[in-house]
Amino acid sequence: MALTILILFALVALLGLLLLCSAILFLVSKLFKIENPSFKKSLVIVLISGIASIVFGVLFGIFSLDFLSYIATFFVFYYLLHRYYQTSWLKSLGVYLIFGVIATVVSFALVIPTRLYIYEPFVVSGAAMEPTYNSGDYLFINKLDKNFARGDIVVFRYPGNETQFLIKRIIGLPSENVEIKAGKVFINGQVLDESSYYNGDTQGDTSVILSSSQYFMLGDNRAESADSRMYGTVPKENILGSIFFEVPGLLKNF
Repeated sequence: MALTILILFALVALLGLLLLCSAILFLVSKLFKIENPSFKKSLVIVLISGIASIVFGVLFGIFSLDFLSYIATFFVFYYLLHRYYQTSWLKSLGVYLIFGVIATVVSFALVIPTRLYIYEPFVVSGAAMEPTYNSGDYLFINKLDKNFARGDIVVFRYPGNETQFLIKRIIGLPSENVEIKAGKVFINGQVLDESSYYNGDTQGDTSVILSSSQYFMLGDNRAESADSRMYGTVPKENILGSIFFEVPGLLKNF
């Protein structure tokens, strides 16, 4: 249910931002005294320029030439503005700069509350969650749903240093007895079936009874993972949310 709400929210927010930016471009066009500007044409310009900006950002970002993406996007913007309104390149540049500043300010005003309370991106760094997630994978955190279950992969603030964020799998739930012995994980005295994501032994003998607000975390790559075997349990208030969407390897080369 929460995932459906998040997807719908994202689609509505994206559509709303598109319409808002189109309205901004329409007003900026009138400010620069462009003849007969229309909202429909502004919508087309914003949509195509936005897609071009994303494509150029990815392409030039691979070669660490991000500034070229802005130049390339401007030429797309200029082509469209000139096609619809026969504007000069100088006037197009003015519209592009003013529109860009206003649209950026408005976008930040909308994005910041969304990232604080709804969902937030996260980039995997390291091998602790392989093969489930690899370094460079681009993930989205569901911050709306706080009903965590065993097996959920979550992002949380590292206990003792809350400026550092980690990604692990929830193994032990509040009020449970978690034990690690003979290479196996036991929950309330019963061996935990982890065959769907891990088949090796779990080293590091541990025995802990979780409080009503504590969770026990393990990485899927146990040999490379610093987790609750080292730093102990994680309080619920430290957990940002669970992973609900993944773009594999998006930032692998960065």
